[in-house]
Amino acid sequence: MKISHASSIDDSQEILNFNNQAVSWYAQNARSLPWRAMMGETANPYHVWLSEIMLQQTTVTAVIPYFEKFINLWPRVDGLAAADEAAVMDAWAGLGYYSRARNLHKCAKVVCDEYGGEFPQEEKLLLKLPGIGPYTAAAIMAIAFGQRAAVMDGNIERIFARYRHVEGFLPDIKPILKDYTQLYMLDDSVFDPSSLAQALMDIGATICQPKRARCTECPLSQGCVSYLDADLKPLDYPRKKVKERPKRYGVCFIVENDSQGYLIERRPKKGLFANMYGLPMHMEDDEAEMLKRFSGCEIKQNQFVEHIFTHFHLKLYVVKLGVGAFYDLGLFDNINTEWVSCAEIRDVSLPSLFSKVVKII
Repeated sequence: MKISHASSIDDSQEILNFNNQAVSWYAQNARSLPWRAMMGETANPYHVWLSEIMLQQTTVTAVIPYFEKFINLWPRVDGLAAADEAAVMDAWAGLGYYSRARNLHKCAKVVCDEYGGEFPQEEKLLLKLPGIGPYTAAAIMAIAFGQRAAVMDGNIERIFARYRHVEGFLPDIKPILKDYTQLYMLDDSVFDPSSLAQALMDIGATICQPKRARCTECPLSQGCVSYLDADLKPLDYPRKKVKERPKRYGVCFIVENDSQGYLIERRPKKGLFANMYGLPMHMEDDEAEMLKRFSGCEIKQNQFVEHIFTHFHLKLYVVKLGVGAFYDLGLFDNINTEWVSCAEIRDVSLPSLFSKVVKII
């Protein structure tokens, strides 16, 4: 049993059943999340936007404390817009993908300067805001404003890849999955776009998971091709191409003074970890050349941390140096530094890479 491309499907009753089953399930099983308005309640667009930016490539569990921190610091978008960028970056430290935080701050300023502190209720205007792409714009339209929108995150992608049995590999099949998303979520039968979008997100997050498909508990199973066809396995879909990240190598310096304090830097306003606190480090593409460059620093081969960024995999050696030896390297003469005590360094808002290094200390 195979289903052809979405454009050939004309089964309004099947789409109606799909949407009704999802929304009915959501009414009984919706996750309680600090940014979420329950069914029948009006969503706060600021909360929806903030949470959706934070949730990009990040788990709900990791986001919750950061969302609560931001709401406590800046309960309204105008407060966030007026905040210093460094304060925003410090509050974001550890959540990763730091361009999101910079765009978050820029977006808040635009919303306040150009829209009077109210998020625009047109998808084309949302797409013009910093950091808002097609998915986030659609999510805001559906969840915050109750408008029909083709909301396609990783969870919804996975549901339609299995439900309609879409062969091929991601990202090649994204256009087909987008067609299905539009077909179902823009259908005239959708009476509650907010609940439908969040229902599919929750089903994907709790039932139709990447490595576990609880099909007997899924409200959509009776229409799911991958479940109904005995020759297919839902966990086989969607197929993904293996993504190879280039490797980079670096040395992170733990610089101590006579008072047993540590040197930290406020990083430049552009580049990796821009405008955030960190520990002095140097990166190169060739491990052997880098180790040769710092051969006088007595690098220990077993003292390193590893960290995966969006575009590369970093292996970072950790080296302790005195102040004089550090500045004798001649690489860090112009960095913006300050000293913190052993106790204070654990309270500094550091990106997770440097938090790994602090654990070594």
